[in-house]
Amino acid sequence: MELLRETGIRFVELPIRTAGVPSFFKETPLLTDGSSPAEIDRALALIDGAGLKLGSCNITSGNPLETGVLELTLRKLDVAARLGVALVVSGGGEIQSETDWPVLIDHLRRIGDASAALGITYCCETHPGTCRNADGMLELMRRVDHPHVRLNFDTGNIFYYNEHPDLLGELRRVLPFVRHLHLKDTSGKFQDWCFPAFGRGGAVDFAAVREILEGTGYDGPASLEIEGIQGEPELTLEQTQERIRESVAHLAACGYAIENGTSSPAPSLRNSPDRPVVAPTVAVPSPSPQVARTRLPFLTSPELCISGEIKAVPEDFVVEEIPAYETTGEGEHLFLWIQKRDCSAEFLERQIARELRISRDEIGMAGMKDRQAVTRQWVSVPVSAEPRVPGLDNEYMQVLKAVRHGGCGRCSLITRISVRTVPCSGLRGQMVREKQAGWIADDPFFAIGKNSGREDGRISRSH
Repeated sequence: MELLRETGIRFVELPIRTAGVPSFFKETPLLTDGSSPAEIDRALALIDGAGLKLGSCNITSGNPLETGVLELTLRKLDVAARLGVALVVSGGGEIQSETDWPVLIDHLRRIGDASAALGITYCCETHPGTCRNADGMLELMRRVDHPHVRLNFDTGNIFYYNEHPDLLGELRRVLPFVRHLHLKDTSGKFQDWCFPAFGRGGAVDFAAVREILEGTGYDGPASLEIEGIQGEPELTLEQTQERIRESVAHLAACGYAIENGTSSPAPSLRNSPDRPVVAPTVAVPSPSPQVARTRLPFLTSPELCISGEIKAVPEDFVVEEIPAYETTGEGEHLFLWIQKRDCSAEFLERQIARELRISRDEIGMAGMKDRQAVTRQWVSVPVSAEPRVPGLDNEYMQVLKAVRHGGCGRCSLITRISVRTVPCSGLRGQMVREKQAGWIADDPFFAIGKNSGREDGRISRSH
């Protein structure tokens, strides 16, 4: 794990193996379903000592159709909860006939209930059986219909388990249910175990994958997996480290940004190398807002300017709606006072529609709130959705209040915004100061945009 930090990785996806059963990747497990609280604490200390953070866990245990695998999965969920993760990856199950469906659905719903009680979402892996491809995944989601049973999409496995798949088309179809991703390069051949460093397989267009993720507002994690090539000698730790470094560089060339560890792991992409127990992480950048540059007069002297960095963490930018009128306490609308953190308005709307089982046309919101921020806002939904409101709470959003209201289903309001800046240090600070000096010497521009700041997250000028 110490070598991961040197590759620029900050977050890890940790496997929880099955006690007494050899791992497919032949590593010595760090944790199993039989690990004691003391062993879990030691694992957390080891991860922290390596300068890493835990983002998710892999609890693959077998076919959840089987009662024994169900019980094993529930034990592993308890371990994952002690580790403090909100997402786990495991199997979606295999059936032999239609008569198996009722048992599999019951077991996955029991897993979903246990996950919900622990604040976890169970993500079904792209594996043979129900989640081999998009058709199977969507059928599983329709039948199970549980808010804490969702999908993990694997860009390499979709080729390994299917002949001539449309990677981008499959991803687009299932993305509304995807809470976790496995990024992996491959030769693209059916059942060809060839998962090299990114860019060397050639079948996965990582730039196109990034564009789909950005375009749909995906802000969950994804693990970068480098599982090796069949027949090659076992890699040394240094060789594995080099493949990770090469893969991270390839992602950077495809427009991905390396997660610097200062923000939550929620919007991150994770990865998992050939042999090590844990997986490296990078982050999908949010689409940059278009910033209009207009010549406007300053109210104060150009020398009186503020330079700094905003949104280093979501808590640096807090947006809160102030309603123009009080709710009535009765009526055909249900007003939800929702706090979201580090997720887009599009994600919030999709999540509400999905969990409350309503159309997006039935949701009323006053404006689109910032993604990289902590925001509190009123959202109106039909009062018939009230019994399902508790299912909205997750790691990105919480319902702080729910109250009925008659009349208009939208609030007219104003917004309070609190912004905290931190100084730009080191080379970044020097660059800002040099740019600032140029602006002062010349007739400066004043940058304005949706978020009243620069698209790179730095305040250019403020008076």
